[in-house]
Amino acid sequence: MRKFILVFVIGIFCLGLFAQKGMFDIAFDQDMKEVHKILTDNGFVETWRNEKEVTYNNPKIPDLKQLKVKDTDIKGKVSSWSIQYDIDSESEIPDKIREELDELYGTSFYDSYFDEWVWEIDMDYAIYYYFNEEKNVLTILYDINDLDYYYDLW
Repeated sequence: MRKFILVFVIGIFCLGLFAQKGMFDIAFDQDMKEVHKILTDNGFVETWRNEKEVTYNNPKIPDLKQLKVKDTDIKGKVSSWSIQYDIDSESEIPDKIREELDELYGTSFYDSYFDEWVWEIDMDYAIYYYFNEEKNVLTILYDINDLDYYYDLW
């Protein structure tokens, strides 16, 4: 019985660690240099940089428009990141990504005010999934959990 409980606790701990990482193995507060190495080792190419963000592209990933990794506080740590895909009405990318996010983070909720799906990672962070007005660009934004703002609107 003790062995089962130990395995169960270790499994839950590992699952918690995995849930903190997002698409392309990026995590909040991860070192920006480490993220750069992981991305470039996986075929990403840096296309733009300033002191607060780095933009990447990967020619091996169809329809990937860009990946932006931000260090808003200029501490050398990831504060947020966004992934954008060019899509059309026939694209299967949006459904596949929603399924992947559901598997990783559980149930999302739809915010009709902002026309986006939201996954709460924890009390501090969330994932925002939305389309541009023309519905031809899908954005997945990993950022702070701004639920206080949502509650103020209701």
